[in-house]
Amino acid sequence: MHDLANPLNSSNVLNLASRIAQNSNSYPDLTADHYLQLRQQELFMELTQKLQISLEIDKIITMLLEQLRKLVPVDGITYQYGPLNFEFSSPVQGRHKTSYQLDLEKEDLGLISFSRRTRFKDVELTCIENLMSCLLYPLRNGLKYHSALIAASTDPLTGAGNRT
Repeated sequence: MHDLANPLNSSNVLNLASRIAQNSNSYPDLTADHYLQLRQQELFMELTQKLQISLEIDKIITMLLEQLRKLVPVDGITYQYGPLNFEFSSPVQGRHKTSYQLDLEKEDLGLISFSRRTRFKDVELTCIENLMSCLLYPLRNGLKYHSALIAASTDPLTGAGNRT
């Protein structure tokens, strides 16, 4: 009897793709596309959970990169948010780049770029775009937190720095 009939929750979905891969003889109709879709869903849930644990923008971007690398070979990531003069860049960058202007409910969340040595395939770009959808709310929360820290460290009337 297969474990797939259990209720759908994060502990059952996580590692589902790897359990299926180990028992591939039991699932002859499962194609590589099905496996990829299951793996994407698994990583999407894992990333969604991980992104909830931090409000620090660099940690959020790093977690996205770590999870993305499980599906798509990516050498580097760059993130820029102009209103706070915030920039993050991984130490390694590739020659080929894909960039996305992020916004949520008409609110600008910055520009994110992924790079690597070889061109991205369409299926890889789709994977990147799918995983980025779970980045938006945690990123917006991180930006608001970062903005609040800056506001708390500066006197709004004089512009002088507050004591910490």
